[in-house]
Amino acid sequence: MCRHSNPPSARRPDPSRSPGQAAGPRFSLAAALGALMLAGCAAVKPADPRGPLTVPAHVNVVAGDGQLSISWDPQPNAVSYALYWSTSPKPTHGGATKIPNINKLRYTQTGLANGQEVFYWLTAVNLAGESRPAAFRAKPLKVSVLSFEKDIAVIVQPTDTFASLAARFLNDPAKGWMIQDYNELDSLTPYHAVTIPLQPWKIGGLTATEYETVPLLAYHRFSTDGTENRMTVPQAKFEAQMQYLKDNGYRVIPLDQFVDFIEFKAQLPDRAVVITADDGWKSFYEVAYPILKKYGYPATLFVYTDFPESDPLALTWPMIREMEKNGVDVECHSKSHRDLRMKRDEDFKGYVNTLEDEIHGVQSEMQRKGGITCRYLAYPYGGHNPLVVALAQKYGFRAAFTVKRGSNSFFAQDFLVRRSMIYGEYGLADFEKNLNVAAEIK
Repeated sequence: MCRHSNPPSARRPDPSRSPGQAAGPRFSLAAALGALMLAGCAAVKPADPRGPLTVPAHVNVVAGDGQLSISWDPQPNAVSYALYWSTSPKPTHGGATKIPNINKLRYTQTGLANGQEVFYWLTAVNLAGESRPAAFRAKPLKVSVLSFEKDIAVIVQPTDTFASLAARFLNDPAKGWMIQDYNELDSLTPYHAVTIPLQPWKIGGLTATEYETVPLLAYHRFSTDGTENRMTVPQAKFEAQMQYLKDNGYRVIPLDQFVDFIEFKAQLPDRAVVITADDGWKSFYEVAYPILKKYGYPATLFVYTDFPESDPLALTWPMIREMEKNGVDVECHSKSHRDLRMKRDEDFKGYVNTLEDEIHGVQSEMQRKGGITCRYLAYPYGGHNPLVVALAQKYGFRAAFTVKRGSNSFFAQDFLVRRSMIYGEYGLADFEKNLNVAAEIK
């Protein structure tokens, strides 16, 4: 006989999670609803369609908003099942409304009044007739939810997704990853319980043994003809890298979300990655932009404002505005792309004036030419000094970015954020080395 059970979800190995982290008290809420969970069983071919029938066993009911979902174990020799129902306990099943020819081991009755008790009689059916009925009763509930101070336990309905649950309980469908990570699930199972976390549970990505680190990937140019060099990534390689992120469970997040993380304001999904590109080459629009849209990945493009339309290989401002309206975060990369560090023969007063133009003037230029307000600055060549950092802070940038290789923890310096350059000669093994998403606490 097939028994209903709640097997643990099969989940891919996740190197960003410590071995002992899977177990924890957070699953107690889902366990509290365990008695309401249903697990479907495959129909069993009857041994004898005219053989003796037994009363349906192990009947379970899940109450929902205006509905009741009923499941049971397969019965020997049963060809189908019949369900009788009434809002009165007085009639026998013979006097109740009959729902015949149920060929599955689950039936959901909708259109019921919440709080109204419904009486049921379930029989097994074959060519010889019907079994004696299994009698039971239940009441539809407005929501099948248990609420607690920090969490909510919910029975998953067939139409639920991580996004729809996040929209309902967290007011943001993009937070579906929180439900997925909290319950350590790859997919939802109807009529099983999940816990909805109402607040972050791992600020800073900290566990007892490790902390989360976030790689920021930095690109420059792209090619369609297979050309590859230090600063040019072929289209096929870029596509393979994006597919690698998807296949291996990485979550590409917007730059804003990462900065919230290092400001200790928000939790990130496990295996978070940020994609950035520098300068403003037209190949970003022609190659990277369509691939990013295909995978649904956000990205940040750092543009120096003297570049667009100054070169046939540069982006145009209409291209920049189009991307900015369609998921690409366009930010500042200085005005002229000069190294912001002081040159040996440079007059200090002239140097300060130049920095004012490169750091503050670029904000005005970006607004005037692209209608874009910059919040972030990528230092050209990664070059910076204390004066450069101070001016970036003075003029309201929220964070600034280097090209020093490595991932970033929650305690990263917000004006010295690391980014790892992805070179055209990289194979997938080289690419993977830049995806460090956790560090061990020693």
